[in-house]
Amino acid sequence: MTADPPASVIAIIVALASERVCVEAGLGDDRMAMLVVKQSGPGPGNAAAAARAAAESGADAMVSLGLAGGLAPRLQPGTAVVPDRIILANGETLATDSDWKTRIVTALRTELAIDEGALLIADTVLDTPDRKAEAASTTGAVAVDMESGAIAAVAASAGLPTVAVRVVADCATDTLPAGIERWIDSRGRRRLRPIAAAILNPVQWPVLALLARRHHAAQRALKSAAGRLARTGFEFAPRP
Repeated sequence: MTADPPASVIAIIVALASERVCVEAGLGDDRMAMLVVKQSGPGPGNAAAAARAAAESGADAMVSLGLAGGLAPRLQPGTAVVPDRIILANGETLATDSDWKTRIVTALRTELAIDEGALLIADTVLDTPDRKAEAASTTGAVAVDMESGAIAAVAASAGLPTVAVRVVADCATDTLPAGIERWIDSRGRRRLRPIAAAILNPVQWPVLALLARRHHAAQRALKSAAGRLARTGFEFAPRP
């Protein structure tokens, strides 16, 4: 009797602790052993380090999973962006695995709104509608994050397939709170002092209330996406 081949190991890389909580909750306690979640911390440097560690540990494929900022006005909070291409900050473009992406889109369409437009990688937070509109006009991207490009680049250099699934948390028309980049430490954990300072500033209250609703919807969708994909090993099928 021939033994079944070992299951492929899929590295699911998230940037933030809050994203990891949603993903782990979606995967559940009985998730497949092949699904390994790694929290990188924010930014391309941290994401690249986590991706390299995953490749060196024997990962067979990589997923960039987490939240994103919306650039296209049509995108609402909770929309899952599953891009066919990732546009780096320097203008270069990396393709995601087409067949794998298609299977993920098909699986998620039953539960979530999906957009397959390009994902932009920014080296700074796009915190105003004007900055978001300029980025969308210049690149044609529908959403933005800071980590997926580094993950895709490491995967490409290692010869591994990769996809990104990023859920929209703030919309094209949203202005983010001043100094929001200081709310997260280098490991992806919340920093309480700057968050508390924003909460204690009445000028910030309308923005914070709106973004809290946006993030709640996005986190629900992220948990739902992780749960749906976990049931099928993230729709991964090794190529012969």
